[in-house]
Formats: sequence, C-alpha cells, structure tokens
Amino acid sequence: SACLFIVLISSIVYFQIYGPWKARKTIKIVTAYAKEGDYHKAHETLTRLLNTNLPQKESQKARELLSQSTLFIAKEMVSGEKLSDARDFLVTYLSKYGLDKESSEAWDILDQCHLKLGQQLEGAGNYTEALKEFSAIREEGAYFHEAQQDISRLWLINQQDHFKRQTVSQLMKEAEEHFQAQR
Repeated sequence: SACLFIVLISSIVYFQIYGPWKARKTIKIVTAYAKEGDYHKAHETLTRLLNTNLPQKESQKARELLSQSTLFIAKEMVSGEKLSDARDFLVTYLSKYGLDKESSEAWDILDQCHLKLGQQLEGAGNYTEALKEFSAIREEGAYFHEAQQDISRLWLINQQDHFKRQTVSQLMKEAEEHFQAQR
C-alpha cells in the first residue's frame, strides 16, 4: 500500500503541478520566439506541445499562439508567391485546429491561395486544375463570388473548345439525337 500511495502522489504531483508548469514555461519560450520573429521555430514547438496532454488554460493559449504563427508563416509564403506551399500548410493546420474562432483568418488566406492558384493555372491553360482550385473556395468566404465568375468563364471556354473540336458531321449527328429525343 505504501508503493501504491507513492505512485498515486507522484502522478498527482506530475499531472497537477509539473505538467502545467512545464507547459507555461514552454509557452513563455514560444512567446519569446515570436517576439524575435522566429515564427517557424515557434510553430514547430507549439505543434509538439499541443500533441501532449495540456491543461485547458495552457492549451487555449498555445492554440492562440499557434494561430498567430500560422498566419504569419502563411502570409509570408503568399507574399513570396509560394501559393501551393501556403495552401498545403494551411490545409494541414486547419484540418487539425480549424474549428477555433481564431482560424477564420486562416480560412480567408486559404481561399485567397485557391483563387490565385486557380488564376495562375487558368493562365497556363490548365483549366481542369483551375476549376478544382476555384471550387475549393468556401461559400461563406470573401472570394466566393469571384471564384464563381471564374468557374462560369472556364465552363464557357470548355464548352466552346468542345464544339470547336467536333466536325460538322459530328455536330449534325448530335443535333439529330437531340431532335429525336425532343420528338
């Protein structure tokens, strides 16, 4: 019973005192990284910290700091025209932590990445991939209406290309089929 008592006391001390103290210490270190501008190191440390079993208060603070570092890194990638990297980075972040209220700005940046990538792919003539990027934009996002206009334009281009590739006999055959179906 003495061994059981020692194990019980040790676990209480570890989980109630040492765990939260260590988490607060790590959060202070991450805050220092952020003040120095080393957001990559802060992000890496926070993701490792959030994979542990944190108390509620420390977990909330860590998520807020992670959100800030993620936004900074994503904006840095977007300004550096690394749109696909920014998109993948944000998708990874949002799949794990995207349910917080702090993640709304991350969703907006992700929509912006989808829009810019779609426009780049459209300019390169890769309409199918451009449509995928445009259709990934959220309906409640700020870029939704612009994406819908781009989708409509691409759809019209795709339909025009379809009819340009058909010969007159193919078009007549298709018209005959439509006529028979209507009849």
